Amino acid sequence: MLIGILLSYDNLPRRLKPCFLYLGIFPEDFEIPVTPLLQKWVAEGFIQDTGDRDLDDVAEDYLFELIDRSLVQVTSVEANGGAKTCQIHDLLRDLCISESKEKKVFEVCTDNNILIPTKPRRLSIHSHMRHYISASNNDHSCIRSLVFFGPVYDVEGTEWKWLSKGFKLVRVLDFGANYCYKIPSNLGNFIHLRYLRIEIAVVRFVPASILNLSNLEIIDLGPWRSVFPISFPVQMWKLKHLRHLITRGPIKLRGSCSGSDKKMWNLQTISALLLNRQAISLIMLLYFGASINFHWYKRIFIHPYR
Repeated sequence: MLIGILLSYDNLPRRLKPCFLYLGIFPEDFEIPVTPLLQKWVAEGFIQDTGDRDLDDVAEDYLFELIDRSLVQVTSVEANGGAKTCQIHDLLRDLCISESKEKKVFEVCTDNNILIPTKPRRLSIHSHMRHYISASNNDHSCIRSLVFFGPVYDVEGTEWKWLSKGFKLVRVLDFGANYCYKIPSNLGNFIHLRYLRIEIAVVRFVPASILNLSNLEIIDLGPWRSVFPISFPVQMWKLKHLRHLITRGPIKLRGSCSGSDKKMWNLQTISALLLNRQAISLIMLLYFGASINFHWYKRIFIHPYR
């Protein structure tokens, strides 16, 4: 069976290999949410830009190619029949981890190997965040992606200070199930960030420094479970690459967008907006941009307020 698995991997097209290996960052028997997975693939630069198709759609094609090759299995489906979660066999996961470690693609860190010095480009931490921070003296200057799968933990000032000091080149930052009670003002220091996912608990304010993240494509602030608005700077058009903005509750825009002629050509998904003056101004900005490109306008989806 192991020989067959190795042959299946060796026979993969070059474009699919990094996407397949990336599945090893997830814990054993973990049901992988498909949409965030595809978004990470895009943010990691794994998806080839064809010029005429949305990268998320191309990423979905890659996933189904892996499914057709029996390297990935669908574990649940959406109401429309699309894949909601997926999973890989333990032996395949072991292959992903061993190949990635050899090629320095990523490293999975558990309580058993925290003290082993390593310099991977991507780091998946499966231990407690506090334990890792206190125990590890590793050099993280080369880390491009950081994801957490350890026990639930409250991310506070100490953790943010550790992140801002050691992970200046990070492009993908996923806190997993860890809660964040405040988004610090120095968030804008992560200037290379493309994908940001934070499970916010009582956060009601996103600092204006987020507008410094000009490469940001995905902002995911957790599942849709709150009726309390989250204050966000209306000048989000500065995030020219932003494609998806998902929050726990409705977005209350603040500030002024007068004098801007920027168009958010890449924006596809945004959570519910509270209809204040700033929201109306932003919608008009989106509308006049869309009047030039009607097909782009049809792709915009604003989550309903409920």
